[in-house]
Amino acid sequence: VVQAFHAALRAQTALELAQQSQALTERGLRVVQGRVTAGQSSPVEATRAQVQLAQAQAEVRRAQTQRSVAYQALARLTGSPLASFDQLQAADLSPGDAPSADALLSQVEQTAEWRLAAAQVERGDASLGSEKALRIPNLTVSLGSQYSREDRERVNV
Repeated sequence: VVQAFHAALRAQTALELAQQSQALTERGLRVVQGRVTAGQSSPVEATRAQVQLAQAQAEVRRAQTQRSVAYQALARLTGSPLASFDQLQAADLSPGDAPSADALLSQVEQTAEWRLAAAQVERGDASLGSEKALRIPNLTVSLGSQYSREDRERVNV
């Protein structure tokens, strides 16, 4: 339930941010349209602003859908068939003070991502060493003699 609540809260925040982005894009479009009518900008700029507004509107619709899905999941986990709330209130959900940078940096080398990156670096070094060794040709020299029928004598090869 806690995870679902936080997912719903993230979806709610994403929707708010998308709506703010849409409002800014609408203001930008009005400014560009004013510049175009004044002859200071090309009509292409207005078209670009309209495309950005369409993208912002699509992002708002996507965020609304995600919020609705997250609200429904939270409602199902709490035993309600429908989400009977329109907004989540989260006055103080702070996990506390962030750990110090030194404490975080000391734990970085223990993460799986760090170990994977270190293994990839070692693999790259090994591959580089192998390629350096292959740049020097490995010559095989053999000596011998054989009988030449054309010359009718033994020829060194």
